[in-house]
Amino acid sequence: MVADEVRGLAEKTQKSLSEIDATVNVIVQSVDDASQSMSQNSKEVLELVDEANITQEKINNSMQKIEVSTSQVEELVRTFENMAKETNEISKDVNEVSEISLTNQSSISEILNSIEELNNMINELDSTLKMYKV
Repeated sequence: MVADEVRGLAEKTQKSLSEIDATVNVIVQSVDDASQSMSQNSKEVLELVDEANITQEKINNSMQKIEVSTSQVEELVRTFENMAKETNEISKDVNEVSEISLTNQSSISEILNSIEELNNMINELDSTLKMYKV
């Protein structure tokens, strides 16, 4: 009877050990799966970091190009503003020359009228002198 009980206990122990072994195997497999999953996630995170670094570098390059372009546009704007100021100055100078020309034209016209009057007076004086010369 004791041998039967020992045998029964041994069988139960063997069964319990088998169950424990199966449970341990399931846990080991789960840990292995989790480890592989974490390893894969780690690789993917590293790839994302590399992609983020490349993207950041491209953004930095783009920002530098934008800064250069902005600087060039600002220089063009300053150049156009200077050209506009110079054009305004030239326009003012042309207007002044035009006004001077109109004034000169009027003066020349007056001078011509005076010359014509003077010529008429000379002719009259010459006629009058010719009358006394005879």
